[in-house]
This record gives sequence, structure tokens and C-alpha cells, in this order.
Amino acid sequence: MADAPKLRKILGSPDAPYLDSLKELISSQSRETILKWCINYVENNMLPIFEAAYPDDSRPREALSNARLYISDEFGARQIRPLVFACHAAARDANDNPAAQAAARACAQASSSVYELGHTLGIAYYGAAAAAYAKVGYEADAQTYEDLAAEECARLQAALADIAVEDEPDPCLIEWHM
Repeated sequence: MADAPKLRKILGSPDAPYLDSLKELISSQSRETILKWCINYVENNMLPIFEAAYPDDSRPREALSNARLYISDEFGARQIRPLVFACHAAARDANDNPAAQAAARACAQASSSVYELGHTLGIAYYGAAAAAYAKVGYEADAQTYEDLAAEECARLQAALADIAVEDEPDPCLIEWHM
């Protein structure tokens, strides 16, 4: 990777048009729908990238599993924070594998969404990096990575659209900070 372009920890941009429609759909759904979507998506799509590289590191899986317990009122948000921090530590420990590192960060973002719904957008940024690096490696050009980020965002949006509740009675109003 000596001559490779500098890898970014996230892919995508806050002003990318493909994120606007995702943000709109997220904002039209209830907290429970959003949490189920982001945890399921990351568990099915990002966690396998991490676990393929680090099969003995359970920190991301534990964070996601306990975030799921939070949704069913079996676990408190305060109890999740140390697991989210552990998941971020797993990402730091995966510094030699950018795809796995981004996947662990996506897991942390999904898990931390239980106490801050704005973190759900982090799964688009980190998930795009994890999926792109897993698909094409670390030496592709910037346009390839941007195209892959848009594709990953489309998959995220499709997954949410599949479970979205039309005219959700209690939609979340999220202030996007990125």
C-alpha cells in the first residue's frame, strides 16, 4: 500500500444527494423502527466483514446484541455505553485492516444509536467504507469509492424502506450534525 491513496475512515459526504433521501426516510420513522433497522442492517452486512478478519473478537457482536436488548427494554442505555466504547476499541485494534476497522465502527454507531439517533447516519459513512474496502481493496480511485458509497447508501435505504411504516404515528425528528 505504499503508493496507494490515503484511506479515509468514512466514505460519503454530508452533502451527497443520496444521503438526503436516507435522512428523510429515517426522520419519517419511529425510534423503534429506526433502531431495529440499523442494528439488523449492520449485524447482517458489516459485522461479517469484521468477524471474517477477527473471528475471536466478540466486542462488536456484544454491542449489537445488547443494543437489541435495549429495544425490548431488557437493557438500559447506560449499560450500552461501555459496550460501544469496547466496540470502538475493537476498531482501533483493527488498524491493520481498514475494512474490518470501518465495520467495527459501523457496529459502534448502530449500537450507540440507542441513546443518540443521529448516530444512525454513521452506519452509512462507516458502512460504505467497510463495504467498499471489502469489495475493491485499498487502492481504488476516489470516484470508485464514491460510487460504492452511493451504492451502500442505496442498500441502507432499501433495507429501511422494506420495514418502514407508512404514516408512522410517532416519527423522530433528528437534527443531523454531520
